[in-house]
Amino acid sequence: MLLTIGELWVAADKSVLHAIPMLQNYGHEIPIRIWRALLLSSRADMERLDRLETYLLRRKKVAQSENRPSIFRSYGEKQSFPVEYFAQSLKHQDLKARIEKKAAQERETKRAEFRRLKDEHRNLMQKHGDSTHEEVEVVAKKGFRHWRAAHDCRHCQYLNEANELKIYVHEWPLSNDELEARATVFELDAPSAFCEWRDTTLYLIDNVLGCKSPDSRSPNWSSTLGGYSGLSSHFRSGEHRVHLLSEDKPHAVTHRDGKSVGFITESDVCLNNGLNFQYFDGSHATLIQQHSPSLVVSEVCTFNLPKHAQALKRFLVRTWAEPDGQTPNQVIASQSDCPDYMSMGEYKALAVLPYGYRLNWMSILTQLAMPAIDFNKAETMIFLLQMSLQAGPNDSATVTRCSHTRLTDPTFGSRMLRKLGECVSRVQASWESHTALCSFTLLATRLLSLAAQDLHQNIFDLLRQCREISYGWMIKLLDKVQETADDAQRKEFLGTALNIALICADSFNVGDKFMPAILED
Repeated sequence: MLLTIGELWVAADKSVLHAIPMLQNYGHEIPIRIWRALLLSSRADMERLDRLETYLLRRKKVAQSENRPSIFRSYGEKQSFPVEYFAQSLKHQDLKARIEKKAAQERETKRAEFRRLKDEHRNLMQKHGDSTHEEVEVVAKKGFRHWRAAHDCRHCQYLNEANELKIYVHEWPLSNDELEARATVFELDAPSAFCEWRDTTLYLIDNVLGCKSPDSRSPNWSSTLGGYSGLSSHFRSGEHRVHLLSEDKPHAVTHRDGKSVGFITESDVCLNNGLNFQYFDGSHATLIQQHSPSLVVSEVCTFNLPKHAQALKRFLVRTWAEPDGQTPNQVIASQSDCPDYMSMGEYKALAVLPYGYRLNWMSILTQLAMPAIDFNKAETMIFLLQMSLQAGPNDSATVTRCSHTRLTDPTFGSRMLRKLGECVSRVQASWESHTALCSFTLLATRLLSLAAQDLHQNIFDLLRQCREISYGWMIKLLDKVQETADDAQRKEFLGTALNIALICADSFNVGDKFMPAILED
């Protein structure tokens, strides 16, 4: 699934690059090393991964050579994508000109309003100064007398009218920083292909690959570009996960009640834009900061061990960041963690088995030839499954990668096949060794996926042998089910028969390339 999602992103990226070629100059910020954690069972899947990594790396190198700022964190920066796109877009340049023309007209109207109100205020204050305060005597309770302003006192009325004169501010809709203004206009009507690509890329980085952004935070207050009254009539970009947001309020909100005319100047009314936009992740409601790769994919791509074998989990895990796994010294230092059911020798042999991704298959061959581990245990099978499927680093720049290139060597493949055949022959007498047979079957199918063509027929023969053995065991167990009256034992036999049937089915797990030959056989 992860590989398929990565391929879908590549298809989307190629599509948007066809529509917007200049986007290739900007990095996708998708981590590449994370993909080495994937579990792949066939050469076809390994080829798919190789194509994905090659594409991501090529895109990254092109962007690095251009040294452009981040798509997700470069609002209003020089050479940022919105700024560069604006420079070659007559549509956006015309939109900016129309916004500024309308704003200039509104500002001139506001200046005229301010001058008119200022004159009115001056006249009222002149009348206030020229008039006399009028008072009347009032008799209060208990006969007390005092003087207060008359209700129709013109002196007070002129002052009140002057104080009540208010004017609402005019905020310039765009930033006074030219680059930020261009970026804002771009985001008002950003190309839909770019918006979808940006959202899809962030989804891959965040939701799929599990990258973390420890410095991201939620804003205390927010004003979105689409919700800003000064520009909302021009907003055409629609709702997207990545969009612009300002923690600072627009002046129209800060001064929503207007300003008293008496003690202000024109500069107090005609204001610069008060918003400071940043890119915002609507999915997490946080301001976008740099993402760092996490181990989420490695955790997802690591098999679970039985509860009684959890002490071995640390040795099974080989993350993309530490592909070699735990060292032999660490195994020795952990001897106190050895489970009670396992001998110390077996514990150390199994724990050290995954160490060194380049030694993967040599270590497995050694155990097939001189086993110090018990192949008939579930935890052993899980270790072998993890080692045989995990992609690992690709320092050699080959489809088969460093971890599995050895399987393409005819000499090594022949030795591997011979030892697997000997192991299968040793366990064929007893169905109680079905877990070991499962291990040998999965190793044989993995060998087939990468082995030289000269070995294919011999591997087919080995898989047929595994199939015949497992099928015979299954029939034998089903007979035991019919012969047994004890319900608990019947249930146990049925469970084992099911597991053995799965081994038989797994002998067909060879992919489309080899399936016709398997069926003909």
